Amino acid sequence: MDVLRAGPPTYAPPTRLSLRVNVVAGITPDGWPVYEMARRDGRTSGHLVFLHGGAYFRELRTWHWWFVERLVRQTALTVLVPIYPLAPVGTADVVVPAVVGLLRDVLRFPGRPVFLAGDSAGAGMALAVAQDLARSDARALAGLVLISPWVDVSCDDPGIAARAHLDPWLQAPGLREAGDAYRGGLPADHPWVSPILGHLSDLPPMLIISGTHDILNADAHRLVDGVVMASGDVELVEGPGLIHDYPLLPTPEGRAARARIADWLRARLTSDVIQS
Repeated sequence: MDVLRAGPPTYAPPTRLSLRVNVVAGITPDGWPVYEMARRDGRTSGHLVFLHGGAYFRELRTWHWWFVERLVRQTALTVLVPIYPLAPVGTADVVVPAVVGLLRDVLRFPGRPVFLAGDSAGAGMALAVAQDLARSDARALAGLVLISPWVDVSCDDPGIAARAHLDPWLQAPGLREAGDAYRGGLPADHPWVSPILGHLSDLPPMLIISGTHDILNADAHRLVDGVVMASGDVELVEGPGLIHDYPLLPTPEGRAARARIADWLRARLTSDVIQS
């Protein structure tokens, strides 16, 4: 369990980030740290809440912060990054309802679209949160961006085993151990833990990005199929031969994926956006 608690010494964004965007630290109603990032010219086209990956037990990495910084500059969205408690302390029954509450607070501001995004475990959490919001009377999310989503903690799809030799980062046994720590007392098929097994109808428009060498690529396809069966609006961008979380990496393929995400978000904005 000590391994599950291990992580970088701080979750704070790199100091250099504030040279490119405005960064303000705050506290959520549940007492978590949260960072708001916005363009330095003060313009905003809406809000996006970003949930970071790390198998639920690792903190944000530098690449998460630079990914968010580029989204802010390219879309003029104001991005909120909550620092949620990590497993095994931060279990799904604690974290998911708190993030739902945060989104409801953001959705109370009228006139601006609100998006939800995440990578890996954060993408799974984002889907669980979106499902809860879809069942409420809250104003609808404008869109959902899921990067290399981890949406089933059981990791028992045959496609996962088939890709095990291709993925240099992830393996099913480690994911299952992390998933057990995150689910706490909930069963593995609970929608807060494995949202692919929850309701896939009435969700906001969805962009899913996955590499074919990602061990979780099979679950991305399962999710797309489920949303289509539920008559939902979903688009899959698939990177041939690319690995888990490739849109966050400093590679040509990563840059292309980031540009695709920014284009997708801008297409759903109601105000003009200045690119930079």
